[in-house]
Amino acid sequence: MLEGISFSFLPFNWSGVSGVSDKLMTLLTLVLLLSLRQGAHSIRETALSRHA
Repeated sequence: MLEGISFSFLPFNWSGVSGVSDKLMTLLTLVLLLSLRQGAHSIRETALSRHA
C-alpha cells in the first residue's frame, strides 16, 4: 500500500525567502513612516487648536 510513496527533500532555496522578507520589511518601513507622519500632523493640529 505504501510502496509507491516517495519523498523528495530538495535543498531549500533561501534566496526566495530573502526576497520575500525584503519586500515585507520595505512595506513595514513605509507603513511605519506614514504613521509617524500622521502622528506628527495630529500633534501639530492639537497644538494649533489649543492656541486658537
